[in-house]
Amino acid sequence: MSRRFLLVLLTFCVMVSSTPAQTVLTFEPVKDNTLYEDPNGRLSNGAGIHMFAGRTNQPQNSVRRALVAFDLSEIPPGAKVESATLTLFMSRSNALAGKRSVALHQMLRDWGEGSADAVAEEGSGAAPSGGDATWVHSFFDTTLWTGPGAVGDFDPSASAALEIDSVSAYTWGPTEQMTADVQQWVDDPSSNFGWLILGDETVGRTSKRFDTREHPTLENRPLLAVTVVTTDVSDPPKATVEDFALLQNYPNPFNPTTEIRFSLNRGGHVRLEVFDLKGRRVETLVEGHRPAGLHTIRFDAGRLAAGFYFYRLTAGRQQRTRRMILVR
Repeated sequence: MSRRFLLVLLTFCVMVSSTPAQTVLTFEPVKDNTLYEDPNGRLSNGAGIHMFAGRTNQPQNSVRRALVAFDLSEIPPGAKVESATLTLFMSRSNALAGKRSVALHQMLRDWGEGSADAVAEEGSGAAPSGGDATWVHSFFDTTLWTGPGAVGDFDPSASAALEIDSVSAYTWGPTEQMTADVQQWVDDPSSNFGWLILGDETVGRTSKRFDTREHPTLENRPLLAVTVVTTDVSDPPKATVEDFALLQNYPNPFNPTTEIRFSLNRGGHVRLEVFDLKGRRVETLVEGHRPAGLHTIRFDAGRLAAGFYFYRLTAGRQQRTRRMILVR
């Protein structure tokens, strides 16, 4: 029985149930790619069978960052995500890499997988095709990242991290943040841009090679497993983007004050934080109970340097992150 058929069957069984039901759904990626450090954005590997994370030993100890995303439309609306795990097969490690931490970071912007294929070793990449993600392009060669290597377009705080060593399959999660990421994507599909896979970039020769969705060995392909709880389809959704939402700050860009609005469908403990590009928390704007409804918070960034910042809203298992720009 194929995994795709099993997924459809499980989804059907959940939807016809008249009582809450828990099941595990599995997904292969709909796209994956590698960002190869290159100041001109002339390398990619959208159609390749491998993706890479970490720092190589040549040329110039350059960086590799992988991207992976999944279509979650098979999950019924209103489903509650109980947990999420991501399994990747690491098929080659730099000879001197040893055990290294590899982290998942939620992508905050869309990106592309084109037909570039570095057929040989793939670690050096190939010329990008139209729509491929590169070090400087989210879509070659029409749309640029905010910063090279997608800096500014992924959450600087890791959703999960795992130390990996020799050739094997590795599973990230479940973590609270991975679960929150997937719940957000189910509730608001327009925010689903997947994860960036960030290796150890502190020294050279740390790169790890992972098999992609195009790999001929099916069991080596990336696999996202999501445990969900659903109820009868006639029940109203328990959470939607309208009843738990973090809105774009206004004005944006701003100097030095801006307003951040968020809405809650029910009262509870809420935390609203601001982070810099390195993932350091620079301000906690809200920490405590807030009633249901729309809330407006004024943020004064007068003491901060100009640049990109992220603000994150957390309420229970739900979480949202957005980006803002401070100018001078």
